[in-house]
Amino acid sequence: MRTTCWTHLGSLAVLAASAVCSGQTVPLEFAPLELPEATLTQTDFAHDGTLPVLYYYGMVVPAKNRLNFSEKTPKQTLELGGSKCTIAFDPKGRTFRLDAGKTDAALKRRRHGLTAPAFRLGKLSYRLAMPRAFTYLGKGAIYYRSGGAQTGTVAGTNVAIYDANVDGRYEAKHDAIRLGRCGAANAFAPIGDFLATTGTVYRIGKIAADGSQMSLAAHDGDVGRMKLGAPVRGVAVHVAVASTDGKVTFAGAAKGQTLTVLPGKYTLRYGFLFDPKSREIVTLIIPDKKMGAVTVPKYVVPEPPKPKIDPKTKKPLPTPKPPPPPEPTAFTVGEGLSLQFAYAKKDDKIVVSGPVVATGRLGERYVGRKMSVRAYVLKERPAEGKDKKKPKPITVEIGRFTVGGDLKGGEHACEMPKVKDKPLKGKCILRLVGSLPGFGTVTGEKPIGL
Repeated sequence: MRTTCWTHLGSLAVLAASAVCSGQTVPLEFAPLELPEATLTQTDFAHDGTLPVLYYYGMVVPAKNRLNFSEKTPKQTLELGGSKCTIAFDPKGRTFRLDAGKTDAALKRRRHGLTAPAFRLGKLSYRLAMPRAFTYLGKGAIYYRSGGAQTGTVAGTNVAIYDANVDGRYEAKHDAIRLGRCGAANAFAPIGDFLATTGTVYRIGKIAADGSQMSLAAHDGDVGRMKLGAPVRGVAVHVAVASTDGKVTFAGAAKGQTLTVLPGKYTLRYGFLFDPKSREIVTLIIPDKKMGAVTVPKYVVPEPPKPKIDPKTKKPLPTPKPPPPPEPTAFTVGEGLSLQFAYAKKDDKIVVSGPVVATGRLGERYVGRKMSVRAYVLKERPAEGKDKKKPKPITVEIGRFTVGGDLKGGEHACEMPKVKDKPLKGKCILRLVGSLPGFGTVTGEKPIGL
Protein backbone atom coordinates (compact mmCIF):
# COMPACT_ATOMS: atom_id res chain seq x y z
CA MET A 1 0.00 0.00 0.00
CA ARG A 2 1.32 3.44 -0.89
CA THR A 3 1.55 5.89 1.99
CA THR A 4 0.79 9.58 1.59
CA CYS A 5 3.20 12.05 3.13
CA TRP A 6 4.14 15.73 2.79
CA THR A 7 7.43 17.03 1.52
CA HIS A 8 8.34 20.71 1.53
CA LEU A 9 9.72 22.74 -1.35
CA GLY A 10 10.46 26.26 -0.12
CA SER A 11 7.20 27.62 1.30
CA LEU A 12 5.07 25.24 -0.76
CA ALA A 13 3.78 21.87 0.30
CA VAL A 14 3.34 19.25 -2.39
CA LEU A 15 1.70 15.90 -2.04
CA ALA A 16 3.94 12.94 -2.71
CA ALA A 17 3.68 9.18 -2.51
CA SER A 18 6.52 7.48 -0.69
CA ALA A 19 7.31 4.21 0.98
CA VAL A 20 9.61 6.02 3.43
CA CYS A 21 6.65 7.14 5.57
CA SER A 22 5.87 3.65 6.86
CA GLY A 23 5.73 2.56 10.48
CA GLN A 24 8.76 3.40 12.57
CA THR A 25 10.09 3.27 16.08
CA VAL A 26 11.40 6.57 17.42
CA PRO A 27 14.10 6.38 20.12
CA LEU A 28 13.66 8.87 22.97
CA GLU A 29 16.28 10.26 25.33
CA PHE A 30 16.01 12.09 28.63
CA ALA A 31 16.45 15.87 28.58
CA PRO A 32 16.00 18.09 31.66
CA LEU A 33 13.55 20.98 31.41
CA GLU A 34 15.37 24.29 31.52
CA LEU A 35 12.59 26.00 33.49
CA PRO A 36 10.15 23.47 34.99
CA GLU A 37 8.10 26.23 36.64
CA ALA A 38 7.21 27.53 33.16
CA THR A 39 5.42 24.30 32.32
CA LEU A 40 1.70 23.66 31.85
CA THR A 41 -0.15 20.35 31.31
CA GLN A 42 -3.67 19.00 31.68
CA THR A 43 -2.83 17.74 35.17
CA ASP A 44 -2.20 21.28 36.44
CA PHE A 45 -5.91 22.12 36.22
CA ALA A 46 -6.75 21.18 39.79
CA HIS A 47 -7.11 24.44 41.71
CA ASP A 48 -10.76 25.03 42.63
CA GLY A 49 -10.51 28.78 43.27
CA THR A 50 -11.11 31.60 40.84
CA LEU A 51 -8.36 30.28 38.57
CA PRO A 52 -8.37 26.67 37.36
CA VAL A 53 -4.57 26.65 37.69
CA LEU A 54 -2.55 27.49 40.81
CA TYR A 55 -0.50 30.48 39.63
CA TYR A 56 2.17 31.98 41.85
CA TYR A 57 4.75 34.70 41.10
CA GLY A 58 4.98 34.03 37.37
CA MET A 59 4.95 30.25 37.54
CA VAL A 60 2.48 27.39 37.44
CA VAL A 61 2.45 25.41 40.69
CA PRO A 62 1.34 21.75 40.34
CA ALA A 63 -1.44 21.88 42.92
CA LYS A 64 -2.14 18.11 42.91
CA ASN A 65 1.47 17.20 43.71
CA ARG A 66 2.25 18.41 47.22
CA LEU A 67 4.26 16.80 50.04
CA ASN A 68 3.77 17.96 53.63
CA PHE A 69 6.44 17.53 56.31
CA SER A 70 6.58 17.98 60.06
CA GLU A 71 8.59 16.73 63.05
CA LYS A 72 6.27 13.70 63.23
CA THR A 73 6.43 13.04 59.48
CA PRO A 74 9.92 14.16 58.37
CA LYS A 75 10.01 11.77 55.37
CA GLN A 76 7.77 11.31 52.34
CA THR A 77 8.13 8.56 49.72
CA LEU A 78 7.14 8.65 46.06
CA GLU A 79 6.66 5.59 43.85
CA LEU A 80 8.32 6.32 40.51
CA GLY A 81 8.32 3.63 37.85
CA GLY A 82 8.53 0.84 40.39
CA SER A 83 11.32 2.54 42.34
CA LYS A 84 11.06 4.45 45.59
CA CYS A 85 12.17 8.03 45.97
CA THR A 86 12.39 9.51 49.49
CA ILE A 87 12.51 13.18 50.45
CA ALA A 88 13.54 13.96 54.03
CA PHE A 89 12.95 17.22 55.91
CA ASP A 90 15.15 18.62 58.68
CA PRO A 91 12.94 20.90 60.82
CA LYS A 92 15.90 22.47 62.65
CA GLY A 93 17.95 23.28 59.58
CA ARG A 94 14.82 23.79 57.46
CA THR A 95 16.43 21.79 54.67
CA PHE A 96 15.38 18.94 52.38
CA ARG A 97 17.29 15.90 51.11
CA LEU A 98 16.63 13.51 48.20
CA ASP A 99 17.32 9.76 48.33
CA ALA A 100 16.61 8.03 45.00
CA GLY A 101 18.53 4.94 43.89
CA LYS A 102 22.25 5.75 44.13
CA THR A 103 21.55 9.47 44.49
CA ASP A 104 21.68 10.96 47.97
CA ALA A 105 21.89 14.74 47.81
CA ALA A 106 20.76 17.89 49.56
CA LEU A 107 18.17 19.93 47.66
CA LYS A 108 19.36 23.47 47.02
CA ARG A 109 17.20 26.56 47.12
CA ARG A 110 16.27 28.04 43.72
CA ARG A 111 13.98 31.05 43.41
CA HIS A 112 10.78 29.99 45.20
CA GLY A 113 11.55 26.28 45.16
CA LEU A 114 14.30 23.67 45.12
CA THR A 115 16.58 22.20 42.49
CA ALA A 116 17.18 18.45 42.37
CA PRO A 117 19.75 16.35 40.45
CA ALA A 118 18.79 13.74 37.88
CA PHE A 119 18.77 10.13 39.09
CA ARG A 120 18.28 6.69 37.59
CA LEU A 121 14.97 4.89 37.21
CA GLY A 122 16.05 1.47 36.03
CA LYS A 123 18.17 2.06 32.92
CA LEU A 124 17.02 5.63 32.24
CA SER A 125 17.38 9.01 33.87
CA TYR A 126 14.62 10.88 35.67
CA ARG A 127 14.38 14.17 37.48
CA LEU A 128 11.99 15.81 39.90
CA ALA A 129 11.36 19.54 39.77
CA MET A 130 10.17 21.48 42.82
CA PRO A 131 9.10 24.97 41.73
CA ARG A 132 7.56 25.83 45.11
CA ALA A 133 8.90 24.90 48.55
CA PHE A 134 8.58 26.57 51.94
CA THR A 135 9.06 25.98 55.65
CA TYR A 136 7.16 27.38 58.63
CA LEU A 137 7.02 26.67 62.40
CA GLY A 138 8.88 23.37 62.14
CA LYS A 139 6.87 22.27 59.13
CA GLY A 140 7.60 22.21 55.42
CA ALA A 141 5.89 21.66 52.08
CA ILE A 142 7.03 20.94 48.53
CA TYR A 143 5.12 21.17 45.26
CA TYR A 144 6.72 18.88 42.68
CA ARG A 145 6.45 17.84 39.02
CA SER A 146 8.53 16.00 36.45
CA GLY A 147 11.67 17.97 35.73
CA GLY A 148 12.53 16.40 32.38
CA ALA A 149 11.05 14.89 29.24
CA GLN A 150 11.85 12.05 26.84
CA THR A 151 12.74 13.68 23.53
CA GLY A 152 13.30 12.53 19.97
CA THR A 153 12.95 13.61 16.35
CA VAL A 154 10.08 12.73 14.02
CA ALA A 155 10.36 13.83 10.38
CA GLY A 156 12.74 16.58 11.41
CA THR A 157 10.45 17.83 14.19
CA ASN A 158 11.51 17.63 17.82
CA VAL A 159 8.95 15.76 19.95
CA ALA A 160 8.90 15.41 23.74
CA ILE A 161 6.87 13.02 25.92
CA TYR A 162 6.24 14.32 29.43
CA ASP A 163 5.36 12.36 32.57
CA ALA A 164 2.48 14.66 33.49
CA ASN A 165 1.13 12.62 36.41
CA VAL A 166 4.61 12.06 37.92
CA ASP A 167 4.46 8.28 38.34
CA GLY A 168 7.74 7.47 36.56
CA ARG A 169 5.95 5.75 33.67
CA TYR A 170 5.00 7.04 30.23
CA GLU A 171 1.46 6.29 29.09
CA ALA A 172 -0.72 7.89 26.44
CA LYS A 173 -3.70 7.85 28.80
CA HIS A 174 -2.13 9.98 31.53
CA ASP A 175 0.82 11.85 30.05
CA ALA A 176 1.50 14.66 27.60
CA ILE A 177 3.32 15.63 24.41
CA ARG A 178 4.97 18.70 22.87
CA LEU A 179 6.19 19.67 19.38
CA GLY A 180 9.26 21.70 18.48
CA ARG A 181 12.09 23.13 20.54
CA CYS A 182 10.36 25.67 22.75
CA GLY A 183 13.27 26.99 24.79
CA ALA A 184 12.81 27.57 28.50
CA ALA A 185 8.99 27.34 28.56
CA ASN A 186 6.78 24.39 27.67
CA ALA A 187 3.10 23.75 27.16
CA PHE A 188 2.33 20.02 26.88
CA ALA A 189 -0.91 18.68 25.38
CA PRO A 190 -2.67 15.43 26.33
CA ILE A 191 -1.54 12.56 24.11
CA GLY A 192 -4.17 11.79 21.46
CA ASP A 193 -4.41 9.08 18.82
CA PHE A 194 -2.52 11.10 16.20
CA LEU A 195 0.60 13.24 16.22
CA ALA A 196 0.66 16.37 14.02
CA THR A 197 4.04 17.54 12.72
CA THR A 198 5.19 20.11 10.20
CA GLY A 199 5.27 17.45 7.50
CA THR A 200 3.15 14.38 8.25
CA VAL A 201 0.38 13.11 10.49
CA TYR A 202 1.29 9.99 12.43
CA ARG A 203 -0.83 7.53 14.32
CA ILE A 204 0.70 7.00 17.77
CA GLY A 205 1.24 3.37 18.62
CA LYS A 206 2.93 1.96 21.72
CA ILE A 207 4.92 4.16 24.07
CA ALA A 208 7.50 2.30 26.15
CA ALA A 209 6.67 2.55 29.85
CA ASP A 210 10.22 3.70 30.58
CA GLY A 211 9.98 6.39 27.88
CA SER A 212 12.81 4.92 25.80
CA GLN A 213 10.84 4.80 22.54
CA MET A 214 7.47 5.16 20.83
CA SER A 215 6.10 3.61 17.66
CA LEU A 216 4.45 5.67 14.93
CA ALA A 217 2.74 4.91 11.63
CA ALA A 218 2.21 7.58 8.97
CA HIS A 219 -1.43 8.40 8.27
CA ASP A 220 -2.37 7.63 4.64
CA GLY A 221 -5.74 9.38 4.50
CA ASP A 222 -6.91 12.95 4.08
CA VAL A 223 -4.97 15.71 5.79
CA GLY A 224 -5.42 19.42 6.48
CA ARG A 225 -2.98 22.28 7.00
CA MET A 226 -3.03 24.67 9.96
CA LYS A 227 -0.92 27.77 10.57
CA LEU A 228 -0.45 28.39 14.28
CA GLY A 229 0.44 31.95 15.21
CA ALA A 230 -0.07 34.94 17.50
CA PRO A 231 0.31 38.70 16.79
CA VAL A 232 2.63 39.46 19.73
CA ARG A 233 5.88 41.28 20.42
CA GLY A 234 8.39 40.66 23.18
CA VAL A 235 6.69 37.56 24.59
CA ALA A 236 6.30 33.95 23.46
CA VAL A 237 2.90 32.26 23.21
CA HIS A 238 2.76 28.58 24.16
CA VAL A 239 -0.48 26.68 23.57
CA ALA A 240 -2.04 23.23 23.60
CA VAL A 241 -4.52 22.57 20.79
CA ALA A 242 -6.82 19.60 20.23
CA SER A 243 -9.44 18.46 17.76
CA THR A 244 -12.93 18.48 19.23
CA ASP A 245 -13.01 14.68 19.08
CA GLY A 246 -9.68 14.51 20.98
CA LYS A 247 -7.97 12.37 18.34
CA VAL A 248 -5.37 14.95 17.30
CA THR A 249 -3.50 16.97 19.94
CA PHE A 250 -0.36 19.03 19.85
CA ALA A 251 1.38 21.74 21.85
CA GLY A 252 4.16 24.17 21.11
CA ALA A 253 5.04 27.80 20.51
CA ALA A 254 2.59 29.78 18.36
CA LYS A 255 5.13 31.47 16.12
CA GLY A 256 3.75 31.11 12.62
CA GLN A 257 4.62 27.48 11.91
CA THR A 258 2.41 25.38 9.66
CA LEU A 259 1.39 21.91 10.82
CA THR A 260 -0.16 18.98 9.01
CA VAL A 261 -3.26 17.78 10.86
CA LEU A 262 -6.38 15.74 10.18
CA PRO A 263 -9.35 17.62 8.71
CA GLY A 264 -11.79 18.61 11.45
CA LYS A 265 -12.55 21.17 14.13
CA TYR A 266 -9.89 22.39 16.57
CA THR A 267 -9.99 24.38 19.80
CA LEU A 268 -7.47 25.80 22.22
CA ARG A 269 -7.10 23.69 25.36
CA TYR A 270 -4.89 26.08 27.37
CA GLY A 271 -1.68 28.06 27.15
CA PHE A 272 0.31 31.02 28.45
CA LEU A 273 2.37 34.08 27.55
CA PHE A 274 6.04 33.78 28.52
CA ASP A 275 8.46 36.68 28.98
CA PRO A 276 11.96 35.50 27.99
CA LYS A 277 13.60 38.45 29.80
CA SER A 278 12.06 37.90 33.23
CA ARG A 279 11.78 34.15 32.49
CA GLU A 280 8.27 34.12 33.89
CA ILE A 281 4.79 33.23 32.74
CA VAL A 282 3.07 36.61 32.56
CA THR A 283 -0.46 35.53 31.62
CA LEU A 284 -2.37 32.26 31.45
CA ILE A 285 -4.64 31.51 28.50
CA ILE A 286 -7.83 29.73 29.54
CA PRO A 287 -10.62 28.73 27.14
CA ASP A 288 -14.13 30.00 27.69
CA LYS A 289 -16.88 27.42 28.02
CA LYS A 290 -18.47 28.82 24.85
CA MET A 291 -15.21 28.85 22.92
CA GLY A 292 -15.62 28.41 19.18
CA ALA A 293 -13.78 25.93 16.99
CA VAL A 294 -11.61 26.48 13.91
CA THR A 295 -12.55 24.20 11.02
CA VAL A 296 -9.63 22.78 9.04
CA PRO A 297 -10.80 21.43 5.65
CA LYS A 298 -9.18 18.73 3.57
CA TYR A 299 -6.05 20.11 1.94
CA VAL A 300 -6.15 19.59 -1.82
CA VAL A 301 -3.34 20.68 -4.12
CA PRO A 302 -4.77 21.83 -7.49
CA GLU A 303 -3.89 19.73 -10.51
CA PRO A 304 -1.28 21.36 -12.78
CA PRO A 305 -2.73 22.61 -16.08
CA LYS A 306 -2.44 20.20 -18.97
CA PRO A 307 -0.54 21.30 -22.10
CA LYS A 308 -2.73 22.32 -25.04
CA ILE A 309 -2.17 22.30 -28.82
CA ASP A 310 -3.02 25.24 -31.09
CA PRO A 311 -5.61 23.79 -33.52
CA LYS A 312 -4.34 25.98 -36.36
CA THR A 313 -0.58 25.62 -36.05
CA LYS A 314 -0.65 22.24 -34.34
CA LYS A 315 2.05 23.55 -32.03
CA PRO A 316 1.99 23.45 -28.22
CA LEU A 317 0.54 26.56 -26.63
CA PRO A 318 2.41 28.23 -23.74
CA THR A 319 1.65 26.35 -20.54
CA PRO A 320 -0.20 28.59 -18.08
CA LYS A 321 1.18 29.02 -14.60
CA PRO A 322 -0.01 26.37 -12.16
CA PRO A 323 -2.53 27.61 -9.59
CA PRO A 324 -1.02 28.33 -6.18
CA PRO A 325 -1.68 25.80 -3.41
CA PRO A 326 -4.39 26.81 -0.94
CA GLU A 327 -3.36 28.75 2.13
CA PRO A 328 -3.33 26.76 5.40
CA THR A 329 -6.14 27.46 7.84
CA ALA A 330 -5.13 30.15 10.32
CA PHE A 331 -5.33 29.32 14.02
CA THR A 332 -4.40 32.69 15.51
CA VAL A 333 -4.23 33.16 19.26
CA GLY A 334 -4.75 36.70 20.56
CA GLU A 335 -6.55 37.99 17.48
CA GLY A 336 -9.33 40.55 17.98
CA LEU A 337 -8.67 41.04 21.70
CA SER A 338 -11.25 42.98 23.71
CA LEU A 339 -12.13 43.49 27.36
CA GLN A 340 -15.30 41.69 28.40
CA PHE A 341 -17.34 43.16 31.25
CA ALA A 342 -20.82 44.03 32.50
CA TYR A 343 -22.14 47.20 34.12
CA ALA A 344 -25.13 48.69 35.92
CA LYS A 345 -26.23 52.17 37.01
CA LYS A 346 -26.63 52.18 40.77
CA ASP A 347 -26.74 54.94 43.42
CA ASP A 348 -25.82 57.61 40.85
CA LYS A 349 -22.74 55.60 39.86
CA ILE A 350 -21.76 53.49 36.90
CA VAL A 351 -20.73 50.18 38.42
CA VAL A 352 -18.52 47.96 36.27
CA SER A 353 -18.76 44.32 37.29
CA GLY A 354 -16.42 41.49 36.48
CA PRO A 355 -14.75 39.45 35.69
CA VAL A 356 -13.07 42.08 33.51
CA VAL A 357 -11.07 39.80 31.25
CA ALA A 358 -9.23 40.23 27.96
CA THR A 359 -10.79 37.78 25.49
CA GLY A 360 -9.66 36.80 22.00
CA ARG A 361 -11.71 36.08 18.91
CA LEU A 362 -11.36 32.33 19.45
CA GLY A 363 -12.97 32.73 22.87
CA GLU A 364 -9.74 32.38 24.86
CA ARG A 365 -9.37 34.43 28.06
CA TYR A 366 -6.14 35.94 29.41
CA VAL A 367 -5.95 35.69 33.19
CA GLY A 368 -3.45 35.44 36.04
CA ARG A 369 -2.06 38.98 35.92
CA LYS A 370 -3.32 42.17 37.51
CA MET A 371 -4.46 44.80 35.04
CA SER A 372 -4.90 48.55 35.51
CA VAL A 373 -8.10 49.70 33.81
CA ARG A 374 -9.34 53.16 32.88
CA ALA A 375 -13.04 53.77 32.28
CA TYR A 376 -14.35 56.40 29.85
CA VAL A 377 -17.71 57.56 28.56
CA LEU A 378 -17.83 58.75 24.94
CA LYS A 379 -20.56 60.68 23.17
CA GLU A 380 -20.57 61.32 19.45
CA ARG A 381 -20.97 64.92 18.26
CA PRO A 382 -22.88 65.74 15.08
CA ALA A 383 -21.07 67.43 12.19
CA GLU A 384 -21.63 71.15 11.79
CA GLY A 385 -22.60 71.94 8.25
CA LYS A 386 -22.62 69.75 5.16
CA ASP A 387 -18.96 70.10 4.23
CA LYS A 388 -17.41 69.97 7.68
CA LYS A 389 -15.81 66.88 9.17
CA LYS A 390 -17.41 65.20 12.11
CA PRO A 391 -15.71 66.42 15.31
CA LYS A 392 -14.13 64.03 17.77
CA PRO A 393 -16.51 62.55 20.35
CA ILE A 394 -16.72 64.00 23.82
CA THR A 395 -14.55 61.79 26.06
CA VAL A 396 -14.81 61.82 29.85
CA GLU A 397 -12.71 59.65 32.15
CA ILE A 398 -14.95 58.37 34.94
CA GLY A 399 -12.68 56.06 36.94
CA ARG A 400 -9.59 53.93 37.36
CA PHE A 401 -9.34 50.55 39.02
CA THR A 402 -7.27 47.37 39.07
CA VAL A 403 -8.61 43.91 38.31
CA GLY A 404 -6.93 40.94 39.91
CA GLY A 405 -6.24 38.93 36.78
CA ASP A 406 -8.51 36.13 37.92
CA LEU A 407 -12.11 35.14 37.29
CA LYS A 408 -13.57 36.93 40.31
CA GLY A 409 -16.64 39.04 39.82
CA GLY A 410 -16.04 42.24 41.80
CA GLU A 411 -17.63 45.65 41.40
CA HIS A 412 -15.91 48.91 40.48
CA ALA A 413 -17.88 52.10 41.05
CA CYS A 414 -17.21 54.98 38.61
CA GLU A 415 -18.50 58.54 38.58
CA MET A 416 -21.28 59.69 36.28
CA PRO A 417 -19.70 61.72 33.43
CA LYS A 418 -19.88 65.50 33.53
CA VAL A 419 -18.82 68.20 31.08
CA LYS A 420 -18.30 71.66 32.59
CA ASP A 421 -20.10 70.50 35.73
CA LYS A 422 -23.13 69.42 33.71
CA PRO A 423 -24.17 65.76 33.43
CA LEU A 424 -23.50 64.13 30.09
CA LYS A 425 -26.77 62.77 28.72
CA GLY A 426 -28.04 60.80 25.75
CA LYS A 427 -26.76 57.74 23.90
CA CYS A 428 -23.13 57.13 24.85
CA ILE A 429 -20.45 54.45 24.87
CA LEU A 430 -18.80 53.02 27.99
CA ARG A 431 -15.21 52.14 27.15
CA LEU A 432 -12.65 50.28 29.28
CA VAL A 433 -8.95 50.45 28.41
CA GLY A 434 -6.24 48.12 29.74
CA SER A 435 -2.97 46.57 28.63
CA LEU A 436 -1.81 43.01 28.04
CA PRO A 437 1.88 41.97 27.76
CA GLY A 438 2.85 41.36 24.17
CA PHE A 439 -0.41 42.73 22.78
CA GLY A 440 -0.40 46.28 24.12
CA THR A 441 -3.62 48.25 24.62
CA VAL A 442 -6.86 46.27 24.89
CA THR A 443 -10.26 47.95 24.95
CA GLY A 444 -13.87 46.95 25.51
CA GLU A 445 -17.03 48.90 24.71
CA LYS A 446 -20.73 48.76 25.53
CA PRO A 447 -23.55 51.21 24.71
CA ILE A 448 -24.94 53.12 27.67
CA GLY A 449 -27.87 55.51 27.94
CA LEU A 450 -27.56 58.49 30.29
